[in-house]
Amino acid sequence: MRFRKILIVDDDEVILQFLEKKLAAQGYHTICAKQGMEAVEKARSDSPDLILMDIILPDIDGSEAVKLIHQDPLTKHIPVVFVSGILTKGEEGEASLDIKVAGKQYHAFAKPFTFESLLNEIEKIFGEVD
Repeated sequence: MRFRKILIVDDDEVILQFLEKKLAAQGYHTICAKQGMEAVEKARSDSPDLILMDIILPDIDGSEAVKLIHQDPLTKHIPVVFVSGILTKGEEGEASLDIKVAGKQYHAFAKPFTFESLLNEIEKIFGEVD
């Protein structure tokens, strides 16, 4: 696995620390942001390989932050996975689903989710699993 940076965007300190600790244990470098505009700035300055984005944030919501990130030529290529408490789980209680933002489909996880399912999605994005 090559060095990968993941930007975690969530206003909940517990979620930030949980994801930061679990991802670091898997060999990922993490960057954290608690607000949407902070995420937009860090996406531009730190060039993460992936963004884990909450939807409800104190300043602008996560979907608006993603729109701004994907309008910028420097950050439009960064994949995004939404992780949010406002999403509802699928028919079989699965935390994993897809949502649409600005006409584009994104993978999303409803809180609570298992770290293993999120890690599996991250590894798929990075091409580290089949």
